[in-house]
Amino acid sequence: MKKRLLLALILGIWASFAKAQDQAAIAQALYDRGEYQQALFLYEDLIKDEQASAFLHEQYLQCLVKIPNLEEAFKYLRKRAKKGFPTESMVAECWIWSLQEDGQQKEADLAQLLIDKSQGEYPRLMHLGALFEQRNLDDWALDCYQRAETQFGANPYLNQRMAMLMMQGGRRSEALGRYVQLLANQNLSFTQLKPVFESHLSDSADMLMLQNTLLEVIQDQPDNTELGDALNWTFIKTQDWSRAFLFAKSMDLRLKEGGNRVYELGLLCQSNSAYQEALRCFDYAVSAAQSPDSKKRGLAQRNALLFWQYQQTGADSSQYHALSLSMMHLEHEYGPDEITFVSSICWADLLMTQWGQTDRAIGLMERYSELNAENLPPTLVAQAKIKAADAWLLAGEIWTAELLLAKVEKALKDEPMGQWAKYKRAELSFFRGDYEWADMQLNVLKDASTQLIANDAMELSLLLKENLGIDSNYEAMALFSRAMLLERQRQFDSAFLAFDAIPKAFPGHSLSDDVLYHKAMIHHACGRDSLAIDCLETLILAFGREVLADKALLQLAQWYEYQQHNPQKAAECYRKLILEHSASLHIIEARHAYRRLTGQ
Repeated sequence: MKKRLLLALILGIWASFAKAQDQAAIAQALYDRGEYQQALFLYEDLIKDEQASAFLHEQYLQCLVKIPNLEEAFKYLRKRAKKGFPTESMVAECWIWSLQEDGQQKEADLAQLLIDKSQGEYPRLMHLGALFEQRNLDDWALDCYQRAETQFGANPYLNQRMAMLMMQGGRRSEALGRYVQLLANQNLSFTQLKPVFESHLSDSADMLMLQNTLLEVIQDQPDNTELGDALNWTFIKTQDWSRAFLFAKSMDLRLKEGGNRVYELGLLCQSNSAYQEALRCFDYAVSAAQSPDSKKRGLAQRNALLFWQYQQTGADSSQYHALSLSMMHLEHEYGPDEITFVSSICWADLLMTQWGQTDRAIGLMERYSELNAENLPPTLVAQAKIKAADAWLLAGEIWTAELLLAKVEKALKDEPMGQWAKYKRAELSFFRGDYEWADMQLNVLKDASTQLIANDAMELSLLLKENLGIDSNYEAMALFSRAMLLERQRQFDSAFLAFDAIPKAFPGHSLSDDVLYHKAMIHHACGRDSLAIDCLETLILAFGREVLADKALLQLAQWYEYQQHNPQKAAECYRKLILEHSASLHIIEARHAYRRLTGQ
């Protein structure tokens, strides 16, 4: 009998609990929809339970304020005060008055009364400040904390709370002073404060203010790494790469870090196209290296950076020869390994594109993909095979290139390198005229995990869809894909003649804009820059609404910026791309470049 009674009691409690849970869920749903009056009835019933949560009481109060029924809200708060929540209830009254147009004086009188009652008691002042913060009454919370600091002295927690409230209230100078003091006293690390700075420092004036505050304090604590990291961060955020380098170098010398800090800065400079400062960073990292691996890392990155820079800005034969020698010495002294690969894959490109030495390029990549493959990551081995495939294609051995790419695709099917190999195979199918197979592979790659691969796949797929299916288009496309293969194999004279033949044989063909683009690229590769620019400007003028116009604008802008050294015309091209091609795949790159050139 006792067991049955106990079971009935448990079931009754459970049923009551389940009912309350359902009622609370319904009340919340009504509240979220803005049906406060209906929600109020449910919350009123729920808070009759002595065990009702603070959240339910708060929701009931919120409903009363939103309806609004302030008389009932104040009556409810007085009842809550009598039940053991006097301070919480009075702070809630302050909050209600703060929402009323004519309630400022009553809010101030009540808040001042609460603060005066808490004078001389640190825990009460801190508790009251936290309650004010919960109600977004930040000025009163700050008043509490300032009184606590005056009466009981500063401490890290108080400093942090006050700094945050000052920052949110627009008192940035005072807030930054307190944050810097926290760094100076090593109460907080820069890693902890970095999200705060990133959220609240919105412009260069804020950054300059923080810089000046840090510079003032760091003079007395030159070895404080937290202050140093914060100062260097301000240089990076304002893209003051020269000062960032000088400061990182001084920190590295002081702390004897062996160039590591400066090397990391070099990578950051490189990713932001600050090539000269990146080179300074890598040169210093090599000179300061304390181990063979550190020296090797700096040399490899320097070689790769120079190659990428020369590709973008152009270089003469003596510069390319000097770079090739540096790459050869690095490979022979340290390679093949994971660190030297970043330099050696660029060297393979250099051997192919500048001197047509495909055999040397293939042999170099086989050092990584065959001779030392077991000691290298699979993705790196795959990269070496793909680069070797490029060399085989340049040498005219298309099927050998296909075989290498097929191996990579099979080994890393669902990874970026496998997808890149698949794209390369689709290109080879396109060159051979197998357009349906190529398009089928490209459709799969549109959802590739790497955006660059997906974009390239979409571009080639659009070319096929736009230019196939109409009478005689297969013949024009066959000429076009053959010309593209010749261009890829760097047989520029033959490729140019092949491209030039298409508009003559098929006047007004939809491939006309593509022909202009590729003729521009051939002119550029042969050093005929003015003719290359003419081709792209003609394309933009005649085919400004076609798919290729945005890509032509980006390429033209980069030539003006890096090779013609005409930032004004480059900015005009970037701006035109941004304004006229807002859905372009290149829009982010264009915006970044435009801001860099104009400071806007």
